[in-house]
Amino acid sequence: MATPKSALRRALRAAKLEQGETLYDLGSGTARALIIGEKEFGAKGIGFEIGLPIFISSRINLFLRRAKSVRVFRKSFFDADLSKADVIFMFLTPRAFVGLEDKFVSEIRPGCRVVTFSSPLKFWQPQETISLPDRQEKLYLYKA
Repeated sequence: MATPKSALRRALRAAKLEQGETLYDLGSGTARALIIGEKEFGAKGIGFEIGLPIFISSRINLFLRRAKSVRVFRKSFFDADLSKADVIFMFLTPRAFVGLEDKFVSEIRPGCRVVTFSSPLKFWQPQETISLPDRQEKLYLYKA
């Protein structure tokens, strides 16, 4: 299931994504969050997607949308360096959060904003929980 575009926009606004910042999407799917980040917020984007069919879809999507400052890599975000992220977006199952606490503590910079869709992180208290109109899911905003 993909994150609705309205929820992506709300997540990036909540994180106060600004022009020239770098947005990371962990489990980037078809790269929609990264494309919105570039086209509507002026951000650079870096995504990580391990599923081959979805990765191929993301590359096609980037080409069709002419996303010039977005890169998607076919590898696990656990193998990525998160130290350059200004904002991190995630729509993952809680099972995928296992091991993220150590990675976040060792890699993300102070001031980095993290937004999760649907599932809160168990190791951090959100600064803000955002209800979405006409949806059961919520956004959870954290700041390092």
